[in-house]
Amino acid sequence: MGSSQAAHAETAGSSQAAEAVTARVAAALPGARVHLVGSRRMGCARPGADLDLVAALPDASGVRGRLAAAFPEARGLREVTGARVPGLRWYVDGLRVDLVTVATGAIPPAEAVARRAELDEAAAVALSAVSDAEAVLTAAEPHREAFTGLAREVIGGAVPGVGDPERGPGHAPRPAPAGAPAGGDRGGGPTRPHGRIADARTWGQSMTEVVGEVPQQQ
Repeated sequence: MGSSQAAHAETAGSSQAAEAVTARVAAALPGARVHLVGSRRMGCARPGADLDLVAALPDASGVRGRLAAAFPEARGLREVTGARVPGLRWYVDGLRVDLVTVATGAIPPAEAVARRAELDEAAAVALSAVSDAEAVLTAAEPHREAFTGLAREVIGGAVPGVGDPERGPGHAPRPAPAGAPAGGDRGGGPTRPHGRIADARTWGQSMTEVVGEVPQQQ
């Protein structure tokens, strides 16, 4: 099996695992609305990408206990401290799972994204990860393949050791564009992305060329 085929198989297996874990989280939190966010929601996840979830539920108390019961094989289940919105992190089925929980109170969880402005600022920011993804994907729909290709290139091709995003693992990334800071702009370390897209302005210009103006979500 070639490197590109192996990468495709790894991505497919990771996607199946992510779907299964998401379903288990939803089953463990009856009454909640569990949303997939991050690179997996955008369709540009690389092999080994985290599984990022946002759960809207009337009462977020006791979530850790319910997840511990639902994932007895999980490793490192813990609450994420220092975050604006409560959340948990654990490792299962080869995935790192990051779950943000939003207590919706009297607002039905199914309506929480649309009515996020009625919640506190931190909850609204967490739920905006859902609405923003929907807005971008809607705008990108006529050019979805070009959009996901560009996003995957930014996410994957910039990480040391991943290789060229188009040629697969094992190939050296293409040279950074002229003027890009050596070693990236976010510091070193194997988990710190070193952007081949030089800065946020270049990224924004590239995205505008692909999808046009993204509509403002209210």
